Amino acid sequence: MNSEILYCVERTLLPHKVDISEHIAVARKLRAKMAEHPLSDNDLNAAKMKADHDCC
Repeated sequence: MNSEILYCVERTLLPHKVDISEHIAVARKLRAKMAEHPLSDNDLNAAKMKADHDCC
């Protein structure tokens, strides 16, 4: 188990190369999904208010 924790810590903290093409492809897919379900500032604020209200 310690080796798994160490692996996760190293993976998080140590620099690693990012595949720019893959990163851009993922961003484009996310944008395409969001285009189908747009969110306004009012939608986001309402969700935050609901979360704040529900938690306490």
